[in-house]
Amino acid sequence: MQFDVMANAKEHGVHIRYWNDTMLTAFEEKWDEVVAEKTVADPFFKKVWGDLSTFRKGYDLRESNAFLPCATNK
Repeated sequence: MQFDVMANAKEHGVHIRYWNDTMLTAFEEKWDEVVAEKTVADPFFKKVWGDLSTFRKGYDLRESNAFLPCATNK
């Protein structure tokens, strides 16, 4: 269902936009500040953030190798 909705979004006046690099950097810097604060103040947050960070590192490895190029037959 999401694919059809996204494909037809423009017809309904919806524009799919992306954050620019400046905004993404600002969001990341502020998030890093929140994480630093919360990991000190909340042991549960620290555990969850540690688990999520470990997962994300593994996911980066998987994503970089999940779609290997196909050899072409000539």
